[in-house]
Amino acid sequence: MFRFLKNNQGQNYPVILQLPAKASTAYVPGQTLELKDGAAVQTVTNPQYVCAQQLAASTTPGTVSVYPIYEGQEWQTEFNADAKSVKEGAAVTIDAGFLSVTATTTSGVFEIIKKLGDGSKGTGVIGRFIKPAATPGVGG
Repeated sequence: MFRFLKNNQGQNYPVILQLPAKASTAYVPGQTLELKDGAAVQTVTNPQYVCAQQLAASTTPGTVSVYPIYEGQEWQTEFNADAKSVKEGAAVTIDAGFLSVTATTTSGVFEIIKKLGDGSKGTGVIGRFIKPAATPGVGG
């Protein structure tokens, strides 16, 4: 689960927005999301938002609360794999569950600022989302 930690460029609390939810999609707090085809959808490659509420899948989904990702924000999550060899400063990928990071540095979108332990699976990590090449909409 991605949790807002702090903002180094102004207000030190997250902004909450409402985005259209996608039909038949369940949302979990802390998932990475992007706005695609007019609705919030889970993403590992283009994180623009972090989900702020639990929402069951529905044929009439309404809206979902999200935290927009801005430059200067720090987020905390955990490694879903052994990342002992991954150095602080490296950018890692988001896992397929959209709630944590991997130890894979190829095409990484989450820069490690600080490991909160040795990097074992389940170890906490503080980082920031970075803008992938040619992908608009992400702070970094």
